[in-house]
Amino acid sequence: MDEERNSIFFKISVILNSNKTAILFLATVILALIFLFPGVGVLFAFIVIIPVIILTFKQGILQEIGFRKPENWGRTILTALILGFVIEMSSQLFFSPIIEYFTKVEIDLSEMDPLRGNLTNYFIMMIVGWIAGGVMEEIVFRGFLITRLKKVFGEHPASLILILLISSIPFGLAHQYQGAAGMWSTGLIAIILGIIFIKNNYNLWLPILTHGFINTVGMSLIYFNWDIQLINLI
Repeated sequence: MDEERNSIFFKISVILNSNKTAILFLATVILALIFLFPGVGVLFAFIVIIPVIILTFKQGILQEIGFRKPENWGRTILTALILGFVIEMSSQLFFSPIIEYFTKVEIDLSEMDPLRGNLTNYFIMMIVGWIAGGVMEEIVFRGFLITRLKKVFGEHPASLILILLISSIPFGLAHQYQGAAGMWSTGLIAIILGIIFIKNNYNLWLPILTHGFINTVGMSLIYFNWDIQLINLI
């Protein structure tokens, strides 16, 4: 036990998990990658996070970033399904039109056109949406950034608002391909997911599932061209 505590890897793991300067530096690196490389920066950030998780595994990092068993899986999945549907439909019918009105530009979802009426592309994008969006983005933006920044800034309401903004603005930037309105819209959704994460006692499963269902509803609307019909209703 003493030999393990004296090892260089153990010392590094303690620093990465408890030293505020090291935590802030790591968070800054992750944010810099996302800002410097919009879109793929999230993947680079995730690659940086993986060895940190491995090094601090024995420090309980997975539990800290939110990978704890929910009290009730069925209730968690049902809640996520409802939240995902409500958030995506609210975005389609209310938030996005308002954002488009003030930004004077439409959200650009042209990159999603290949899945319109194409079942193969629909299933491929669904898998990508759940893995890249539901899991990877939630680990980076909610699980890792929010819990690490909480160690630095604390849990005072003002601190949590700052943390939500710090973790949500780059999330919007990561969706730069959707244009200015799309970045504002996804940034708003990021704030909502961050609030869900915090209110759920920093358990990551609810935002992961909610994010996955948001993507599922959104891609389903595009596949069936229902998104265009909704626009015509507004």
